[in-house]
Amino acid sequence: MVKLALVAGLLFILAVEKSQSVLINGEEDVGHTVSDDKWNAHKKEHIKEVMSAEKEQVARHHFAKTEAYINDHNAKESSYKLKHNHLSHLTPAEVKNHMGVIIENDNRMDDHIDRTKRCSERKSSPRNKRATVPDSIDWRNHNGASYVTPVESQASCGCCYAFACKAVLESRYAITYGADKLVSLSAQNVVDCGELNGLGGCGGGTIRQTFNYAAMMANWPVGGMTGRDAKNLPKTGRGLNTLSAYPYEGHYRKSCDWKAGESNIGAPLNPYCVYKSDEDKANNVGGQRLQAAYGLNDLKTELATYGPVAAAGYIGKKFRNYWSGVLPEDDCEVDVEGAHAIAVVGYGVDPTHGNYWIIKNSWGTRWGEDGYMRLGYSGDGAAIGGGAGCPCGFCKNLMTTRFNWDGYWD
Repeated sequence: MVKLALVAGLLFILAVEKSQSVLINGEEDVGHTVSDDKWNAHKKEHIKEVMSAEKEQVARHHFAKTEAYINDHNAKESSYKLKHNHLSHLTPAEVKNHMGVIIENDNRMDDHIDRTKRCSERKSSPRNKRATVPDSIDWRNHNGASYVTPVESQASCGCCYAFACKAVLESRYAITYGADKLVSLSAQNVVDCGELNGLGGCGGGTIRQTFNYAAMMANWPVGGMTGRDAKNLPKTGRGLNTLSAYPYEGHYRKSCDWKAGESNIGAPLNPYCVYKSDEDKANNVGGQRLQAAYGLNDLKTELATYGPVAAAGYIGKKFRNYWSGVLPEDDCEVDVEGAHAIAVVGYGVDPTHGNYWIIKNSWGTRWGEDGYMRLGYSGDGAAIGGGAGCPCGFCKNLMTTRFNWDGYWD
């Protein structure tokens, strides 16, 4: 009887200990362990805050799960490798704070242009019109010059949409006027001031709304507006502030601090000068267009002729912990964690692993290949999103826009 009582007591203690160990945010903590040395090294590199014991337990749990996920993948033969980064220890909800785009299923636009006016004859004219689409192009190094600004980190502010769209504006302005005109624009400007177009600061926004906010900076009739909105809308030298004029802080400041003056404006915008239909083109009536849903060759032509484009899609753990190589399109949406916006800055061919898009992310230079990813595609489908050749569902939510940099409306 005594032995039975001792055995029963031991089983009870083990059951209690097990029940305590598994209850981490409602998830079972079974088989997910990591050494103190590995965890402490990760904390030193990626975690600056002082965590409570409870929060550290949760973070270590998720780090251990990511460790197992990475080790399982890297033990297999693959075209790409995974690695720990600043997201490895985060909960699913915290990971989403490093994304932020809102996916739309249509091609709506908010017009801020009087479409009865005629387009200037000096429309945006790329310097590199092509008779044929090249096999590869990389705007980070094109004919010995860079037309892409340095990678930045959005931190835990859900504003990937701002970084993706500003990357397009930065590069296309430099492609039009020369690499010496390349300047980083302010994502904080979009986060703080974009509410006029329905953007939600660190709470998310769409690519459409972001491009329309940039268009509004050039086209909105300032007269008649009152209060803070009128104060912070430009009257001359229109466009987003530069990064140096409006530094990134990684949170919504609840007030718009847009700065006027030519020295504070990067890639100064003039109104859109793109035709919305063949009828408009025949009548030379301008309007704004956000192009969505490309075919493979159309996207390549757009990239090679005009420059980078912005895209939004659904990504998972393999995208999150990508380190190097070519991520196949079939792996992009595995274990989906949320929607994310990126900029496509080129494309190429790996001799072993085939075709890929060059993706510029907003998770800093310690993610991926110095902040970039080679995202594989195959076939001749609808390009970045939805079907063959469309990893992550990006092409259904891919947009770009063409600005009239040179001339105002006649």
